[in-house]
Amino acid sequence: MVTGGATDSAAPHLSKLTMSGATFAAGDAITFDWDATDDTGVSYSLPWAFGPNGFLVDLNTGRLWLDYGVGTLVSGTALDGHYRVTLQLGSAAPPGTYTLWFSVGDVLGNKSFAPVGATFTVR
Repeated sequence: MVTGGATDSAAPHLSKLTMSGATFAAGDAITFDWDATDDTGVSYSLPWAFGPNGFLVDLNTGRLWLDYGVGTLVSGTALDGHYRVTLQLGSAAPPGTYTLWFSVGDVLGNKSFAPVGATFTVR
């Protein structure tokens, strides 16, 4: 029997996502900003993207279309904070629409990975 344990069974909640633009060229840097909240504290949150080929990578080289990087807390706390990360698009990223996803987790191990309803275009 567990007494006084945590009642937090949900992954962190993301909101207020913004990108440094909507259209980019291959090789450009993209800055992402977002808010993340969690009852017991956000452990990590990181964006990633599926390319127009439906994969995370260039199938010829195995390189990611968008570099990985965990967001840095720029204001607030792990319970309710504002995060930012700048990631590099691959130099061979083909033109098309990219779908943004996030992986998020809290200090208890609750985690999720899902699309966030945002896209960007590579011209």
